[in-house]
Amino acid sequence: MKSTVHSVVSALALAVASVSLTPDAGAQDSSKQLFELRVYNLKSKEKAEIFDRTVKDAYLPALKRAGVGPVGVFRKKDAGEGDPEIRYMVIPYDSADGMLKLKKMLESDAEFASAAADYLSAGKGGEIVDRIESTLLLGFDGMPKLKLPGAAGDTPNRYFELRKYESLSEMKGILKVQMFNKAELAIFAKVGLDGVFFGQALVGADLPQLTYMLVYDDEAAKEAAWKGFLEHPDWLVLKEDQTYKDTVSKIVSTFLLAMDYSQVK
Repeated sequence: MKSTVHSVVSALALAVASVSLTPDAGAQDSSKQLFELRVYNLKSKEKAEIFDRTVKDAYLPALKRAGVGPVGVFRKKDAGEGDPEIRYMVIPYDSADGMLKLKKMLESDAEFASAAADYLSAGKGGEIVDRIESTLLLGFDGMPKLKLPGAAGDTPNRYFELRKYESLSEMKGILKVQMFNKAELAIFAKVGLDGVFFGQALVGADLPQLTYMLVYDDEAAKEAAWKGFLEHPDWLVLKEDQTYKDTVSKIVSTFLLAMDYSQVK
């Protein structure tokens, strides 16, 4: 219990510190969404099919009834035959209260329970999910809400990148968020690095960290955009700013494809 309380207090302190270091954050704070990033580690390919059917036919319709969405569901881009079945889910909430209301609604939603019966009734020996990892993120001032990519009809090779930046300390993590808000997001926009969401982790693994998602029309677009970023004069100046020295200690990058039923694709 003591460690749980400490974790919650630390998360709240991190959020408050972030606001205090960001100009005019108070005026924008009410517009920020919370993003829950879930990682589902599934038992097998067959179990993944049940999971996908449940999300498509039961979970997403229930969230729509609750006014929650759009929800993104993804799989690893380069997963090979025999690799673990993993799904990544991004759920935007307009408030913490909205998260609690959704949980309560699902517990009493008969339509959801009926449509998700195969998933919900799985017992010992028939488990569908091995483990579920969850991270709660607070939207950046510079991009407070999830942004849907343009229509994917003419971009058959579209894919996504989930990027996690870990920091050595809470203060370094806060400064990295500030760096994005003050200048880095603007450079992304100039060079065509299109974001889906940007969030500062409040609760989850590998704290302190921030996580964001980019979308690329294809590999050539990705390479061109990152080349433009690394060579952009604004970035060349920004990266030398000693205020932001050593704000990132580790970068974890995961390339993803949207599931056909994903509302973000």
